[in-house]
Amino acid sequence: MLYYIDMTMGYRIKVARDRLGLNQEEVGNAIGVSKQSVNQYETKGTSPEPHRIPALRQILRVTFAWLHAGEGPPPDKDSIEVRMDDLMVENYRNKKPARPGKPSKSA
Repeated sequence: MLYYIDMTMGYRIKVARDRLGLNQEEVGNAIGVSKQSVNQYETKGTSPEPHRIPALRQILRVTFAWLHAGEGPPPDKDSIEVRMDDLMVENYRNKKPARPGKPSKSA
């Protein structure tokens, strides 16, 4: 597999998907889109909607940074960077919004 200096997000999606042996339908099901949408990400230059990026990053086992702007091969699927992104997403999903006028418990 060649890794270009100026890889598009679509090419990074394909590289990460191929590395894990996933097909476009599996990725689409995981992020709530059709396999045709995944194909368009990879070949037509369309981008996933922002709210789908966390699930896409998770199924592809890459970091947000690599998915958006990475160069070279994807990070190891079990790397500390990928696991840190997992924790960040989990913490964000579990955080309860503060009520107006009251500080959040994490503040």
